[in-house]
Amino acid sequence: MRSIIRGAGTRCGLLALLVTGGSLALATPALAIQAINVTTTQDGTVAGKTTLRQAIDQANAASGEVEIVLAARGTYTLSQCAPGTDTSNREGPLTYFGSVPVTFEGNGNTLRQTCPGDRILNLQTAELVNINDLTLTGGDAAGQPGGGVWSQGTGELDLKNDVFTNNHSDAAGGGVANGGGKLVITGTTFNTNSGTELAGGIASIGPMELVNSTVTGNTGGTAPGSPANVGGIAASSGLTMIYSTVQDNTAQNINVQQGGLASFGSAVGLSHPTGKTYPDCQINGGTKSYGYNFSADQSCGFGGGPGDRSGGGDPKFEPEFTTTGALEIVPKKGSRLIDVIPKSACAPPAVAALAPVYVNLHFDQVGTRRPQGKGCDIGAIEVPMPTAAFTVKPHGPKAGRTVKFTSTSKELGGRVVSYTWAFGDHSRKAHGRTVKHVFKHRGRYTVTLTVKDAAGNTATKKIRIKVS
Repeated sequence: MRSIIRGAGTRCGLLALLVTGGSLALATPALAIQAINVTTTQDGTVAGKTTLRQAIDQANAASGEVEIVLAARGTYTLSQCAPGTDTSNREGPLTYFGSVPVTFEGNGNTLRQTCPGDRILNLQTAELVNINDLTLTGGDAAGQPGGGVWSQGTGELDLKNDVFTNNHSDAAGGGVANGGGKLVITGTTFNTNSGTELAGGIASIGPMELVNSTVTGNTGGTAPGSPANVGGIAASSGLTMIYSTVQDNTAQNINVQQGGLASFGSAVGLSHPTGKTYPDCQINGGTKSYGYNFSADQSCGFGGGPGDRSGGGDPKFEPEFTTTGALEIVPKKGSRLIDVIPKSACAPPAVAALAPVYVNLHFDQVGTRRPQGKGCDIGAIEVPMPTAAFTVKPHGPKAGRTVKFTSTSKELGGRVVSYTWAFGDHSRKAHGRTVKHVFKHRGRYTVTLTVKDAAGNTATKKIRIKVS
C-alpha cells in the first residue's frame, strides 16, 4: 500500500511519497455493483434517511464495488465540524478508506463544506474512485493538501463532468491534490480555487490526464518562499492534455516537474501575475505536440506539431455561464482558436488512443458536437453554430399596419454579430435583432432571417405569413 505524508510546515515540493510493499490477489468472479441512494441533503445521521456520510460508511465496509448516488436534489452541506483533521468519516471531511472501487454519482448536485479548516473529501484507498457530475465548493484544508479532494492512496481518481470552485489549501492543490495514483480529469472546470504554497487548481504526483476541461482563475504560490508560483496545474509525473483550456491563473498556468507534456488541441492562455512576470509554462521533460495547440508565450514548448501557435499572445476568451451557473471560457469574436483544426484532424487515432476509453473527442466539454463550423476549435469549448429563429407580432398582420419581428436565435456569448431580414415583398432588407416592417398589400409572404456569428457561420429561418 502507498500513502502520502506531508508536514504542514514543509515547503519542499508537492507532497512526500512513501512506498511500501504490496501483494497480488488472485482473480475472483466479479460482483454486482451495490447502489446506495443518498436520500437527504442533511449531514450526520438522520432517522429514516440515508445521509452521504452514512452512505460512505456503508461503502467503507463493502466487499464489492459500490455506487453512491446523490438521489436527493439540492446542496449537500457538510456541517459536522471537527476540531482537527478527522479521517473517521464521523465528522469533518468525508473519508473513503474502503477496499473496493467506488463511484460518486452527483446528478448535478452541489457538495459544500462549511467547516473552517476541513476539506471536502479524503480518499485513502488503492482502488478506483469516480466522482461524476458534482460541484464541490467551500473546502478549506488547513495545513494540508487538497482543499476539495485529497487522494492520498495509490488508487486512480477519475473526475467526470464536475466543477471545483472556491476551495482552498494551505499547501498544494486548492481544488484537488493527488498522490501516487493516476489522475484522469474529463469535462471538468476548476475555477477560483487557491493553494497558499502552490497549484491553486490541481497538484498531482501521479501521472495526469486533462481532457475537455477548463482550469481558470485559480491562485497559487502566495506564501513567502513558495517553491513554485503555480496557479493552475502542478504535475510531478507528466501531463497529457487534450482539448483543454488553461487560462488566466495567477502566476504560472502549468508546471510539470518531470515526465513532460503531451498535448493536442489545447489552449494555454495568459497567466495573471501578481506584480511579477512568470512564464505560462515550465515543462521539465520536454513537450510532445500532437498538433493544434495554442500558447500565449513560448514557454510551453509548442511548435513541433501541425497547426501549433506558440507565442500567439491573447487568445481572446470570454467567460460564459451555463444554466446551472458553471463557468465556461469560450473563444470570442476575433479569437484565433476558432475553426483552426481541419475536420479530418479533429480526432486523429493517435490522440484518441491517449484519451480515456469513455471519452468521445467529437464532443466538447458541454456536449456540443465537433466541428460546428469549417473546422474544430482549439480548447475545451466548441463555439456552436448559430440557430436562427424569430417571432412575429401580431400573428395575423394586416396590410398597412406595423409588424414587429424579433430574433430568438441562440446566441451563446453574443457571438451572433449580424441579423439580416428579407420580407418577400421586394422591399429593402433590414438589419438588427428587432425590426419593424409594413406590408403595403394583402397576400402571403415568406420572411427570411439570416444570422451570422463571429466566425462567419450563418443560419437561416423562413416563416410564411398571411397579410390580410
